[in-house]
Amino acid sequence: MRIAVVTGGYIEYDYVGKELETGSYDAVIACDSGCRFFLDTGRKFDYAVGDFDSIDEESYRKLMAEHGNKVTKYPSEKDYTDTEIAIKLAMDLIDKDTMCKSSEIDIYGATGTRLDHVLGNIELLYEPTMKGIKIAIKDSHNRIELIRDKAMLNRSMGYPYFSIIPFGEEATVSESGTKYELDNKRITRGITLGISNEIVADTAIITTSSPLVLILARD
Repeated sequence: MRIAVVTGGYIEYDYVGKELETGSYDAVIACDSGCRFFLDTGRKFDYAVGDFDSIDEESYRKLMAEHGNKVTKYPSEKDYTDTEIAIKLAMDLIDKDTMCKSSEIDIYGATGTRLDHVLGNIELLYEPTMKGIKIAIKDSHNRIELIRDKAMLNRSMGYPYFSIIPFGEEATVSESGTKYELDNKRITRGITLGISNEIVADTAIITTSSPLVLILARD
């Protein structure tokens, strides 16, 4: 099952539109001010969630008038972000799909000027990844994932550069097929050893003893 979440950060309309057209998604979730993308473009979505405090009153009225049956509104004072609500909904949909043999969640609009939200969104990759769900934050320049134990990076994906950052205190990492290879190298929090490597083989392989943040970059 493939699910797209469009949340309320910086949304690149052309890029996200093409991704939704070609992604063969089984469900599309609009999150808070991410709903404006759908209202502006007329694209379809299946669910809308959030407290909607980041959307103007006129847009909210239009959303309710045209798609009220798809909207679930939450209180603005809560212990979790709207993006977390959307990801939990995506995980529930995957859990309910008894025919699901593989699962994937792509998050759009999760990067932008609010760096606190960007960091929080990266944290939200942890639970789905640990449950075996492939999840990524995507924009036109970057793809952010979490490596649980091993990742294979294909050069054909179009991301020649990548960085790794320990998700916890440290990780023992090996990398092959890369410009700078590692052999059971201990990488600790607070250093930049894993920043800015390059895929040089058709397939690069990363193995790690502990979760890593993986950032793939086009430039």
